[in-house]
Amino acid sequence: MAVKPKVQKLRPGMRSLAVGAELPPLVQRVRGNKNKRTAKQLVEDGPVLIGIVALDAGGEMEERYEGPVTMQCILGRSDIKSGGGQNELSTGDLVIIDAGATVQVAAKEATALLITELRGDTQA
Repeated sequence: MAVKPKVQKLRPGMRSLAVGAELPPLVQRVRGNKNKRTAKQLVEDGPVLIGIVALDAGGEMEERYEGPVTMQCILGRSDIKSGGGQNELSTGDLVIIDAGATVQVAAKEATALLITELRGDTQA
């Protein structure tokens, strides 16, 4: 049975999400996955998409994002390539990637990335 994300409405226009509570099941699931990766979408609200991607050591992913993206490493270490640049991310590190970019991630150890994407027309 799928567990719903723990989203708490604090007041109009503000919500809270217990991201740490989402990690243990994802890490456990990725360890049994022959592709060495798994993902869970946490929020889809208007132009905002938030999800977690978990990769086991040696796991890889490649994704093209429509809108600008932030990727924050919340567990582990990985190499991220996009637009000719490369960064190593460790727990707590964050990268910001331009709209329309293709991103490649290679996990050096078990890794979880919190990914936020803004889609569509974000100009007010």
